[in-house]
Amino acid sequence: MGSNSINYSTRAFAQDAAAAMKNDIVRGLIELITNSDDAYGPGSDGKIIIEVDHRSKRNATWNVTVADRAKGMSLDELTKAMGSVGSRTSGFEEGALVRGNLGRGAKDLAAFGNVLFETIKDEKFSSLMLEPDGTFDDPINRLATDDDRERLGVRRGNGTKVTVFVLPRFRCPRHENLLQRLSNHFQLRDINSDIHRNVLLFDTADAKPDTVRFSKPEVQLLLSAEVEIPGYEGATAHIEIERLPEIGEDGPSNPQRSEGLLVKGNKAIYENTLFGAENIPLAHWFTGSIRCGFIDQLAKSYDDTLESKGIQTQSNPVPIISRSRDGLEHEHPFYISLAAVVEGYLKPLIEEERQKSSQDSARESSQMRKALDELSRSLSDQINSDLEELDEDSIKGGDGDGDEREIYLIPSSPVLYMGENKTIAVLVKKSLGVNEVTISLDPDGVVEHVDYGPVVLGIHPRKDEYLIGQIRLMPLIENEDTDLTVLAGEHEVTALVQVRSQRVNPEPVPPTTLEFERKKYSVTVGKKRNLLLRAPLEDVVKSGSQTVKVSSDSDGVAVTSGTIDLEFDEAQLCFLGKVEIEPRTLGSTSTITAVLGDLLAECEVIVSRHGSEGPNIEIKISDDPSGIFRATLDKSLESFKITIYRSHKSLKRYMPLSADNEIIDTPIASAVIAEIVAFEVARYFVELKYQNAGDLDGPLFYSEHAQYLDKYINICHRLVNFNV
Repeated sequence: MGSNSINYSTRAFAQDAAAAMKNDIVRGLIELITNSDDAYGPGSDGKIIIEVDHRSKRNATWNVTVADRAKGMSLDELTKAMGSVGSRTSGFEEGALVRGNLGRGAKDLAAFGNVLFETIKDEKFSSLMLEPDGTFDDPINRLATDDDRERLGVRRGNGTKVTVFVLPRFRCPRHENLLQRLSNHFQLRDINSDIHRNVLLFDTADAKPDTVRFSKPEVQLLLSAEVEIPGYEGATAHIEIERLPEIGEDGPSNPQRSEGLLVKGNKAIYENTLFGAENIPLAHWFTGSIRCGFIDQLAKSYDDTLESKGIQTQSNPVPIISRSRDGLEHEHPFYISLAAVVEGYLKPLIEEERQKSSQDSARESSQMRKALDELSRSLSDQINSDLEELDEDSIKGGDGDGDEREIYLIPSSPVLYMGENKTIAVLVKKSLGVNEVTISLDPDGVVEHVDYGPVVLGIHPRKDEYLIGQIRLMPLIENEDTDLTVLAGEHEVTALVQVRSQRVNPEPVPPTTLEFERKKYSVTVGKKRNLLLRAPLEDVVKSGSQTVKVSSDSDGVAVTSGTIDLEFDEAQLCFLGKVEIEPRTLGSTSTITAVLGDLLAECEVIVSRHGSEGPNIEIKISDDPSGIFRATLDKSLESFKITIYRSHKSLKRYMPLSADNEIIDTPIASAVIAEIVAFEVARYFVELKYQNAGDLDGPLFYSEHAQYLDKYINICHRLVNFNV
């Protein structure tokens, strides 16, 4: 390893600070409030005083201060904390019960303007002014005076006051709004509920402060359990799930929402989530927490390995705590394992809510139920046919138009969605003589390069004349654009990167092992069928072969070839292959097995007279609380379920109830149901067809959606017709 290091420029400091703060002063206040709470320590009484100057004139700097009477800082502690970025100075790595482990702390507040740190410790006063570019002059250090103590509000003992001189371009929130946001923000709930902590918010125009306090709703404890996390020896988490008195209606982007499980380390609250159940309306009944100190162990272990210049393990390959302060890294293997465990406890509770709400809810008439069942069967046939067409086109074979270019990106115009990282492939001709590329983003702060530094290039699995690398981007600010420039020697390529708001149905994640696209297939007897097989790039390279052995355990379904060759797909950044099968015996069930080196994948194939994807297509009208959802589509591999929520404010008027709680069959009700079902199925197919096309623009989406909608709308209106 070399002895030289990369210079961390003032420009880079400003960029990282802006990315962390996202133009939101509340994010800065959270940093200062949690720092003060850590300074007091658990069980110690203490005030945290926040002052916001709402009186500043328009286009003028306005001030925010946070003060405590905790332990203060010596000159050495102050300069050490401010003088380096990424250093391990908080005590987190020694096991101290504190939150910070990113080594940035309050330094990121410089994104808003100058930051003045003033502190008294052991009768010594120290101060330092941090500039927006990360620079600061020599700090002041002297005996504390009465004026110092008066200004800091520390009459005796130690304490710290931080003042942010916020530049005019940043909005000053109204006092009432700021109080509400700070009181209910999930990252502050433990502090705002602590009997030892008194957080006060002052409007400088008013001498009387407001107490920042989280008032937890009256909840019903449903589950309290200590669970093990598979794949991590000794890792446990304590899960508590509670039921709210009223169902929540917010998504994960709202940090003040009442629903959701707080994922905690030893002290920090990292995120508020319902994991994979975010899009299930009934899941929004639940709140609670997941306490898992092992998260902090993983963070420390990663930093220890990095500091010792060791090699990170497969079980802890990336920092689990997001550098942009947006929770945990969802692609981390531990997070995936934790989510699976928690979802296993959530799903039965959601089902209980579903059973409970169905007891007295509206129900379909026999005529409506008969029409919906007939529509399900007809849609099953049409969906099966359309899915087969998509499967035939699954293997794109890369971007053939790029073969003459020195350097290019796939996709060429990436679109990112909040809450989802995006992987982009960069292809560079070997003739350029480079083995890595550098990237830049302009403007900064819209997206973040997750891996930082240069992107290392490797051998392209299919194109001998090209090298390939992967750029992972994390969206930071929605509805903004930035230019991504990739430089390879003297050659460069620039792409427009767009960030959009969080979508209801995120794109599927790349495979982590050899797998069939679906776990179960229902196929038509006598009609050959292609099953899509997917394999990660690294596993194929490791095995040294692209040939997969395939077999069937039953004569009822024959595999037409005992081996298939995988092809690299640049859009999905994985290997794909088609396993052709021939269903021979009606009613037979077979297991198809694929083997690549040490990897094995299996799927079940059922032979029927009229095959369909998945055992059933179900259309249901529900009176469950729906929040913002008019309808939801469960498009898991083994089911296809459309739920229409009659309780939604836009639908209830069109589906009146009879005296015995039965939905009245009216032509308007049939039209509404038909339109919703057709819309959801058409949207599903457009998303499936273009799931890897980052450059799918709005007009093209609606054009494709209109084509599928036209196909399904006629089926829906024909079969859901109550003729009243």
